Amino acid sequence: SDGPNYDGQRDTEFSAKWKFRSDDADSWLPAVTIKPTFIIPTGDDEKGLGDGVRQLQLPLKGFGWLILVKS
Repeated sequence: SDGPNYDGQRDTEFSAKWKFRSDDADSWLPAVTIKPTFIIPTGDDEKGLGDGVRQLQLPLKGFGWLILVKS
């Protein structure tokens, strides 16, 4: 690859997973699970070790992704 390679701490992630609804063979409703992840920009973005922004990711099983970014 081009340019220098850096070692060091990357961004820090905190997450938790909640299952609100389980699959039920007798129902048309899907299972619902959410795993919010909060990303803190602790890595040096100038060295490519992080993004430099706080992020809140809200992945929902069966519904795709919702990503909120606060710079």
